[in-house]
Amino acid sequence: MISAIQSGVLGMQTASKMVDDAASDIARAATPPKLKASPSNAPPGGDIARDAVNMVVGNRTYDANAKVVELAASLLDEIV
Repeated sequence: MISAIQSGVLGMQTASKMVDDAASDIARAATPPKLKASPSNAPPGGDIARDAVNMVVGNRTYDANAKVVELAASLLDEIV
């Protein structure tokens, strides 16, 4: 049970980072550059649609892992 909880929590952390990264990429793409583009401040050239999909996938992955944690915790409560 404990390993299921640990696995779920790790999945939640990974999914949370995925959502954060995608949101950051979308914000960066939506912000107009203040300086003339150079290699050091050039936008990443990301795809907003891909980032939006990554946000949804990350959100669903987080929810799925949260359900794993909830189920494992409830089973652990019944055993103990």
